[in-house]
Amino acid sequence: MTAYELSLATDGETLLAGWHGGYEAPDSIFLQLLTPAGKTRGAPVRITTGPHHAYEPDLLLMDGDVIVAWYEKDMRTSALSAWVGRFSIEGQKRWRQRLGERHRVTRNPVVRAVDDALAVAWIEQDADAVSQEAEVWSVQMSPDGEFLGDALQSGAASRDTWNLNAAVGGDGVFHIVFDAGLGNARNELQHIAIANGDAVQTQMSSDDGFASLYPDIAIGKNGEAALTWFDERDGNREVYLRAGATIDAVIQKATESHRVSHTAAASIGAYLAFGDKDLALVWSDRDQGQGELYARIFDRTGAPASNIRRLTHTAEQSSIPAIRRFGTGWAVVWNEYVSLSEVGHGSVVSSTAHSTLLQSQFKQPDR
Repeated sequence: MTAYELSLATDGETLLAGWHGGYEAPDSIFLQLLTPAGKTRGAPVRITTGPHHAYEPDLLLMDGDVIVAWYEKDMRTSALSAWVGRFSIEGQKRWRQRLGERHRVTRNPVVRAVDDALAVAWIEQDADAVSQEAEVWSVQMSPDGEFLGDALQSGAASRDTWNLNAAVGGDGVFHIVFDAGLGNARNELQHIAIANGDAVQTQMSSDDGFASLYPDIAIGKNGEAALTWFDERDGNREVYLRAGATIDAVIQKATESHRVSHTAAASIGAYLAFGDKDLALVWSDRDQGQGELYARIFDRTGAPASNIRRLTHTAEQSSIPAIRRFGTGWAVVWNEYVSLSEVGHGSVVSSTAHSTLLQSQFKQPDR
């Protein structure tokens, strides 16, 4: 089957990957259990059916089940709708809820646990609007799928905002990061903090005329935080990292970042996760003439604690990883694909899911 846009969830014992793809149209959401060694356990399970494409799952394990957020595309009208549902690990549906207004476009949802509830966010926009405006909406839900109050219009996005990432602090604040134009020359980094029914949006990168794209955020167990993204400000797409003792320190001083990648090729698709004492960052780079995955370990202040290690050595393109803390290291999943085109995944002839485990110390770094 094909496999795209992998997501990864763990509760410390179970390790579960998800993706969209399948054997034929339309695309469906699949789940795959992994062993503690990062190998597949059993066959992948399909959890969406019907005539609509299903895209970009976001996973959360809760009490032995999995919460999945995704969006669908009507094959007849191209209308997009965001969804969240609860399933058993074996794929049995517990419940499923649509997000946002039915007459509007809703897409790219994310879901996180806040105390005993679910915090869900998505992008929403008018179906026939000419403007480039879009909004970020959020809502809290019970584990049983009930909405806990009305949805909140939490902030402003753009029609070319195609990715939300999120984390929850120890204080229960729901943090969302993404990129959007919002009157800037190019897309810049945005942050929304949601707590007690209120939302505050902050632009983290300056309007410098260079695109700052696809941020990811992580918050450690002691409140430390880190932000990564790729930026064009040095004349090439390079990966950057900002870490600090608090989320506020990261948000307010995101421009005081550390450049991670230094190749002549494009470095994109950066994602990160805290460990007990350190921070792991993975990304994709075309330095070898095609996409390969790289990783580096940092301490909690963002200082490098290892060399850069190349993770993949295959004939296929290695693309957009997901990473989670697991055991004494981290679990990483990604997809590898063969494309007839050098731009994007427009002419993919094959695409498969892969996984590996990282340790806190690289024994034999490639560089």
